[in-house]
Amino acid sequence: MRVFDVIYVLTGGGPGGATTSLSIFGYNYYINGDFGYGSAVSVVLFVVALGLSILYVKLSRFEAGLR
Repeated sequence: MRVFDVIYVLTGGGPGGATTSLSIFGYNYYINGDFGYGSAVSVVLFVVALGLSILYVKLSRFEAGLR
């Protein structure tokens, strides 16, 4: 979900956007000068990653404290 470097170095988003991730999508907006859209994509990516992280912690039933 947050892979940027490997995809960008190897394919640059791929032929016809075949390997474009959400990170590369937002980066392309920044490169073209659309900073508002690039920021919006970055915030959406952060919110989705945060939501999945919280869901993972809640479902995995981690216990707080040291034993």
